[in-house]
Amino acid sequence: MKLKKILATVVAAALLAGNMTIPSFAEQVGRVDGAYTAKLTMLQKGKTSPSMCDPLFVEKADVTISGNDAVIRSYVAFPVPGFPTDGADGTVKDVKLSYQGQSYEAELDLETKPLKPMKKTVSMFGTTEGEEISTEIVSFTVPKAALEETVLPVSAYVGVVMHSNVSFDMKLEDLTLVKAAEGSGGESGQTEDKNNRSLTVRATVAATPSAYTVTIPEAISMGELDLKQDNEKNYDVKVDIEAGNDDGYVKISAAEKGDLKAGGSSIAFTNSFGTREFRQSGTESATLSVLAKELKNKKPGDYTGTTVFHIEYLTK
Repeated sequence: MKLKKILATVVAAALLAGNMTIPSFAEQVGRVDGAYTAKLTMLQKGKTSPSMCDPLFVEKADVTISGNDAVIRSYVAFPVPGFPTDGADGTVKDVKLSYQGQSYEAELDLETKPLKPMKKTVSMFGTTEGEEISTEIVSFTVPKAALEETVLPVSAYVGVVMHSNVSFDMKLEDLTLVKAAEGSGGESGQTEDKNNRSLTVRATVAATPSAYTVTIPEAISMGELDLKQDNEKNYDVKVDIEAGNDDGYVKISAAEKGDLKAGGSSIAFTNSFGTREFRQSGTESATLSVLAKELKNKKPGDYTGTTVFHIEYLTK
């Protein structure tokens, strides 16, 4: 049967920002201002294995970058279910972070108590993986260059089980842009020789009819672009179609190729999404790629570009 388009094409424009990494300039940080998330692990001091207290810390930390500063906001179980009467004045307190010989004291919030999922089931602590419990907020304000360290030394008084001062190595990885600050344009702190950047994708979907909802990630970070190996990042597109809409389906298409540009230089990227049809609710994965060969002899700096998602609802 002839298909009739019942909705004008919805266009979701995705802004991409990327940067090459030149190892000799790895200490130079050029992440855009905005809100990020990161995976947090508390390691044993000087070791690569998690500390005994690591399961008390929520796996996802929030990071906010503004100018030359970064706020690292971590969350720790409070109170600890297995020890409800311990640590009444905080599961951890007197928390300090060290960076390049300077000590940064944490700000502790015992009042807000946001609910966060626990990363691991530990019978001694009474925690269950994925269970949301109240938490203490531990926030550090540090130079944003600290985010590029492999680990950051942290000391704290642990008021549960140990009841003593403990030293950790805090590891932050998979720093992912959630929302860029207004006006940052993906180029905050840009100078000609800053190379330690990330490729990000931000997308906004226009209003859709009640028959369906399309969700495209607001932000995707490919991390630091590798000069020797091809760079890939998977992302998901989710479609929810209301029950009873058996006669229609959602068609989404995206350009397969595009360019990231900085001045007179450009880097090609590919998007594997192509064209896909959703006849029922579901989630589809695709991959953004930047080939290592595309980075050869490219000028370091911030690269930006756009890709477009066309979204249609079709019915017989």
